[in-house]
Amino acid sequence: LNHVDFENQIQFGLRVVTTTPNAVGRAYLDGCTFTNATAAIVFDENVAGRTTIFELHDCRITGALWGVDVVLGAGGTGRYTFDRVVIDASSTGLRLIRPGGGNRNALIESQHVEIRAGTLAASIGCAPTGITWATLRMWNVRAGVGGTALLLGSLGDSVYGDLEELNLDGAVSVLGGAGLLPITVNNVRCKNGLVDFGTSAAQPL
Repeated sequence: LNHVDFENQIQFGLRVVTTTPNAVGRAYLDGCTFTNATAAIVFDENVAGRTTIFELHDCRITGALWGVDVVLGAGGTGRYTFDRVVIDASSTGLRLIRPGGGNRNALIESQHVEIRAGTLAASIGCAPTGITWATLRMWNVRAGVGGTALLLGSLGDSVYGDLEELNLDGAVSVLGGAGLLPITVNNVRCKNGLVDFGTSAAQPL
């Protein structure tokens, strides 16, 4: 989709739900806007073995309850790109979730991301057995009072990557422990919330 505007959608601006296991999917959005959608973008691949590419370039979401919701299933691989993305949501900005133990290997590459959300600005779910390689660069994130700016992984997850040049306003939790490479944090400013970084002896931070 190139330069498509979605306005005043009661349910979804764009919703993609895949049903075929072990198949290939691709969604590419460039220059799209979502205004006043309850859920701006939902990309649901909660079936096994999918090979996925999901890309947002120069997209803007305003007036949403939920900004971007991506669902990962078991097995397969996925690449998720967020490039020059602005999200303004009253509840949740950007969320990648793994229901039912979804362990899909995932590459998350992003730069120039701006998120404002009332409760949860950004959440990237990881898994102990599926690899998550996350590169977050030049993010400006603000949660509401008492909200969470960034959740990345849980203790014992196989997550690694680079967090660089981030401005995070709200609680922050970055947890790993089973990643193949270190979690590297450079030039990150955190304010107005509890900050928790955690790993294990097997994975440097």
